[in-house]
Amino acid sequence: MEKMRMRGATLPGNSTVEMKDMEIPKPGHGQVLIQTKATTICGSDIRCIYREHVGKGPEGYIPGMVAGHEPAV
Repeated sequence: MEKMRMRGATLPGNSTVEMKDMEIPKPGHGQVLIQTKATTICGSDIRCIYREHVGKGPEGYIPGMVAGHEPAV
């Protein structure tokens, strides 16, 4: 059986965005998985894309991170 896939915008850390197909994650203990119709990136993602924020804190992105935390269900 083929695993379910989704599209995601990843932030490689070089001022670009890459669209990738990836497996739909399985929720862990105490977590839920919500199917969304669409999502978008927000201002903090834009700062990451153009200013390459990496490290710790609220704008501490890890290269390869999936962007988009503004969902629509």
